[in-house]
Amino acid sequence: LFWVPLLTNVLSRFGLGLFFFAFLYINLRQTRKAFLELNTEVKFTPRKHLLISLLASLVLTLFLAPGFSLDWTLIQ
Repeated sequence: LFWVPLLTNVLSRFGLGLFFFAFLYINLRQTRKAFLELNTEVKFTPRKHLLISLLASLVLTLFLAPGFSLDWTLIQ
């Protein structure tokens, strides 16, 4: 039963990453009204805001979630 601790570790990291992603995405979706009312040269459509929210959530999850980021001490 060597796979039980491995599976537990993988599932817990996946669950934590999914939680972080959902939390960040939901918070970024709350900025939709403010983004659409900006008076700038670049106009944000709801689709652009969705893309920005998804990409920002994914990047922040990959780099900030414990266990998902690279261990730079091993690379050095």
